[in-house]
Amino acid sequence: MTAFQLKNEGYCSCCRQTTIFESNDSWLRENYFCLNCKSIPRQRHLQYILDRHFPGWENKKIHESSTSNNYIKQYCSAYTSSQFFLDTPLGDQKNGIRCENLEQLTFPDESFDIFITQDVFEHIFNIEKASNEIMRVLKAPGIHIFTAPKHKELKKLSLELN
Repeated sequence: MTAFQLKNEGYCSCCRQTTIFESNDSWLRENYFCLNCKSIPRQRHLQYILDRHFPGWENKKIHESSTSNNYIKQYCSAYTSSQFFLDTPLGDQKNGIRCENLEQLTFPDESFDIFITQDVFEHIFNIEKASNEIMRVLKAPGIHIFTAPKHKELKKLSLELN
């Protein structure tokens, strides 16, 4: 049996330079790394979408829920982030990280230009409530950019939003 290996040259939107992308695992979604900054495909794609479709995003007020990296923060001075902690009151800090629940955000209305969630919505109990909260804290014409995992074995996603 031959071991999987993939190596390509390309441009990384996270570190904004030409690099080598490499993976030793066929599950590229989580294992196809930029050798410069160690970003994975969803992180690079999110950054690409911001650069391509929202020029000047670096000067917008951005909030990211459950961030896993500093790729956006490094370019945006008005960037904030949060995580949800069961043992911390909403809006308070735990180890320097703000506690927020997407179903019950503590931010004032129209607080952000861009709201980002990467692989978060599959963990939410009430997607409609979280979507409404995100819309509430977005300024018009704000945008919510998100990623959601798709596995090759997943044939159907059933969501009912009224």
